[in-house]
Amino acid sequence: MREPYGVLNAGEWSLWCRTCLWRSAPRQANPQAFKAARAEADAEWRVHQCVQALGAPAQRPQGVGPVPLPTLEVA
Repeated sequence: MREPYGVLNAGEWSLWCRTCLWRSAPRQANPQAFKAARAEADAEWRVHQCVQALGAPAQRPQGVGPVPLPTLEVA
């Protein structure tokens, strides 16, 4: 999957990569700043160079265990 997914958590917006642990910086998502927050996160995504997200086969170093899943705690 080449597209990131958006996460709105405690009033902060960020984009997360579907194939690695990358995520954009969280930004305030109030109604006045949300459009700018999305544009900045989209710009960070365009800079992100995840080989897996670009559709290339994953190449993991030998001896490395499974990829840990990110933990997100939401109160």
